[in-house]
Amino acid sequence: MRVVARESVPEATYKKIETNLYNAVVGIEDRDCNCGHERLDAALDAAAAHQPTPHNILAPVVEVLDLKGLCHRLANDHKLTWCKEESA
Repeated sequence: MRVVARESVPEATYKKIETNLYNAVVGIEDRDCNCGHERLDAALDAAAAHQPTPHNILAPVVEVLDLKGLCHRLANDHKLTWCKEESA
């Protein structure tokens, strides 16, 4: 989605989707989970339920797999952490 968005809309349009998703799932990091996989599953469930703001031009084309992929991208960028022991 990021590559397609980069070629078709202003960068801020994509960043807004990413930022809103981050705000929707970041609280999951603070939950007590038995393991990182449980935290990951909770974040992906929240991402799947997340609805991008309707006024964003990308909203009609964003799919659940895009949102889940964004969660992984946020983790790769060290904005989300699945395993607490890895963040220390």
